[in-house]
Amino acid sequence: MARPAVLIVDDEPVAAAMFIRALEAKGIGTLYCDNAEEALVMAKQVAPLVVVSDVEMPGMGGVEFCREISSRGLRTGPILFLTGHDNLDVVRKGLSAGVDDFMVKGTPVKELQQRVYFWIAAGFRTLPAAARTRAIEYAEAMAGDGHNPIAKSTGLDDALLKKLADQVSQEVSELDRDFGERMIERIYFVGRLSHLVIESCADLSAALRFPDYLLAAVGHVNFPWIRDLRVIFAHYEQISRDPRFQKAATEGLRAFEGGGGGA
Repeated sequence: MARPAVLIVDDEPVAAAMFIRALEAKGIGTLYCDNAEEALVMAKQVAPLVVVSDVEMPGMGGVEFCREISSRGLRTGPILFLTGHDNLDVVRKGLSAGVDDFMVKGTPVKELQQRVYFWIAAGFRTLPAAARTRAIEYAEAMAGDGHNPIAKSTGLDDALLKKLADQVSQEVSELDRDFGERMIERIYFVGRLSHLVIESCADLSAALRFPDYLLAAVGHVNFPWIRDLRVIFAHYEQISRDPRFQKAATEGLRAFEGGGGGA
């Protein structure tokens, strides 16, 4: 049996059936649980690539479920919250519990398809820690009655994306054409680009979409190895702790050009 990609946890079977049909229509395998307790058992058995969870459920709610799946060592991919309440409280509690993405119930199923597919295709297993920290800071600094923070996080800011694309294209244009042939140089590249993205995330919406901006900016770089960065994204948290990743982030790629920094 092929590994189902998505575990859906929702106590509303009608809504869950709609999500399941939408995902399976795109060839994305699914499993369904109507409660969090059963979902923890299922997660241990199946190791889903993505978990899509309701927030409010009888018994164990979505926030507690997210904490439990992490503390029990059962988390194997991103967690996306589906909520009927688009407010800061959901975002704050979700981010602190380890949630990586948010969608409001009633959003067209096409958008759910896109978000789930993004997380599967991108390779990230979680929202990177630096982006999560930045998003929590913005959420806590916002007024308590902040309206629709989740809805405002859909889509990318074209001006911000252009700024990132221009900056990374400029820095890459100054490098030798053989830069990136070694894996460590690709790690330098991701480190530097990550820094540019996180420093450009000036609000909650941008911080929540850090992986989207990172991948969109990558798409503006014309190196043959760019398409192979998924392996780095899959191990992003571990790699981002490498001192060379951090040095490239703040000092730029020129600091390593010509072989500096090790094999």
